[in-house]
Amino acid sequence: MTESGSQRLLLVIDGGGTKTRALIAPINDVQTLPLMRLEAGPSNFGQVGREGLKAVMNELVGKLPPSFRGISAVVAGMAGVGRETERQMAQDTMSELLPGIPLLLRTDAELAYYGAFEFVRGGILIIAGTGSIAWTRLPDGSFLRAGGWGPLLGDEGSGAWIGREALRGCLHEGETKESGPLSRAVLNTLGLSEPSGILTLVYQRGLDSRQWATLAPLVFEHAGKDAKADAIITTAGAALARLAKRLLMQVPFAAKSVPTAVVGGLTAHWSALEQPFLTELTEDNPTQCELVKPIGDALFGGRLMAQEAGIR
Repeated sequence: MTESGSQRLLLVIDGGGTKTRALIAPINDVQTLPLMRLEAGPSNFGQVGREGLKAVMNELVGKLPPSFRGISAVVAGMAGVGRETERQMAQDTMSELLPGIPLLLRTDAELAYYGAFEFVRGGILIIAGTGSIAWTRLPDGSFLRAGGWGPLLGDEGSGAWIGREALRGCLHEGETKESGPLSRAVLNTLGLSEPSGILTLVYQRGLDSRQWATLAPLVFEHAGKDAKADAIITTAGAALARLAKRLLMQVPFAAKSVPTAVVGGLTAHWSALEQPFLTELTEDNPTQCELVKPIGDALFGGRLMAQEAGIR
């Protein structure tokens, strides 16, 4: 890729477990509207690996018209690169695909934090999407996280967790021969006649966390209509709040009220999650948290990160 004309362009990538979003924008002016937005498949490095990341990046680059292929720098936030080994592998992979172009690679959560608080340190960001994690930025500029352990060991309150609990509830009701409306909806969505078929889908056909997350909307659709759905939602909201409380226990916030923002796909259902979230957040918690609206999204955060890093 060579620079196109005199305009220096920044490519910002937000790679998650469900999809990858990107934008092209002029460098040095974070308030200018993006010139182009792109979307591709999932790029969580822990899930798709090196070859999957290559495929997604090729898909994104292939969507660029010739006039926008003069990228001068790249800021990428990727899920699954929180550990140094995975980050270096992802860095090497992307550098091969974008040779000679400066690349700043961080986690998707860090980009989301920058976007939500616009450089303000000391807030707490909860990401509730396919997975779940909470982040805060320390006075020295480093980040501290809570959760984000993936679907097998954590991600409580996430879309995948909610979908998994719907599957578990369906199996429980199958044993008692009492099928509620949520379980019937789950079976219908999966094309199953019996709950036992869930075991075949999960253990033999690879029904994974991304597919579990697609069941989460069914749970919210049955709020107030199914006791199992209500219980899952209550537990999910409380679990997301506990992520914030774990950070509060580790960090001596100087402010009396800590700004706390929630981003991610589950915010579409925040009206159902908010009350159990706030109830848990205030219980046995001496530090007040002020629930605030994010200033911007992860892609906006990537533009801010480029500015802070001195990318010109």
